[in-house]
Amino acid sequence: MSAARAKLLFDTGNAHDSHGAWDAAARAFAACADFAPGNEAALVNLGNTLVKAGRTAEAIAAYRRCLEVAPGNIDVRFNLGNALTGAGHLTEAVEVYVACRHCQVDWWGRGWSGSDRLGSQI
Repeated sequence: MSAARAKLLFDTGNAHDSHGAWDAAARAFAACADFAPGNEAALVNLGNTLVKAGRTAEAIAAYRRCLEVAPGNIDVRFNLGNALTGAGHLTEAVEVYVACRHCQVDWWGRGWSGSDRLGSQI
């Protein structure tokens, strides 16, 4: 039952997001994250949706919460850096971007590392 409820909330958030109803999407993703605290995807989508809604401070909190669940998620770390930049927290954003340079990710065997994406950021 709990997995079905989490999926319903997640799918509802995605539906609202795809229609530009970001506040409704954020409510659904937040409910999903509260219902299933380890749901990394819900926290990522919550942060991304909050950025779209112009709620940067809340997005920063969502990305940080996600990093507690998945500390090695470079996309979330990168999104956190972008949100911090958008909020004017440039010193902290640089620290986050620098931390990304030390992350190693091997998506689809490409041997990709976080530093490949950061040339224009730092």
